[in-house]
Formats: sequence, structure tokens, C-alpha cells
Amino acid sequence: MRNSLLAGVAAALLAGSAAQAQTTVTTTRTFDLPPQEEVTVREYVAHEHPAPASIVIERHMTVRPGSIIPEDVPLHPLRAIGTPNLARYAYFLSPDHKIVIVDPDTREVLRIISQPG
Repeated sequence: MRNSLLAGVAAALLAGSAAQAQTTVTTTRTFDLPPQEEVTVREYVAHEHPAPASIVIERHMTVRPGSIIPEDVPLHPLRAIGTPNLARYAYFLSPDHKIVIVDPDTREVLRIISQPG
């Protein structure tokens, strides 16, 4: 009886740990951007002349790959960029004039590109 009780408690603890682990596991998406496509993005953005986003970033927030961009930051689609693997993404120009490529469905930052000069 005691062994059955201990086995039941152990099973419950393991099940609880497994459930907790499932809710806290995150995946990191890889976003490869060959140098030529990075140049294509820079040229596209230079041609479009978007205004830098006026973002108020809270002190604890860092914009980096994996960050989620708030809904009030307007995104510009890359549909017309002419590169099929980039056409599904969007971007915004950061206040310090960096190009931030974002998945528009999740608003996850995929890549940050510095502009020359």
C-alpha cells in the first residue's frame, strides 16, 4: 500500500514537472540573411524613405532578435522587395536608423541591420 502511494505521488510530481516544462519551453527561430539580401534590404529601405518609428522603449526593453515589438509600432511590408524569401516579412526603421526585420504575424524581431554612414 505504501509503495503504491509513493509511486502515485512520484507519478503526479513527474507529470506536474512535465506539464510545467512544456509551458516554459521556447524555441529560437533562425533567420539567415545572406550578405547580398542584406544589401537588397538596405537599398529597398533607402528607396522607400520611411520615417524612423517614434518608439518609446521602456528602460527594461531591449530590441534584439527574438524581441516582440508592440502593436503600436507601424510595420512596413517587404512584399515588393523582389526577393521571395523576404516578401513575407515587414520592417521598421528604429530611432537610431537601424532596419529591424520583423515577422508581421508574431511581431518577433528576426534581424537588425545597421545602415552604412
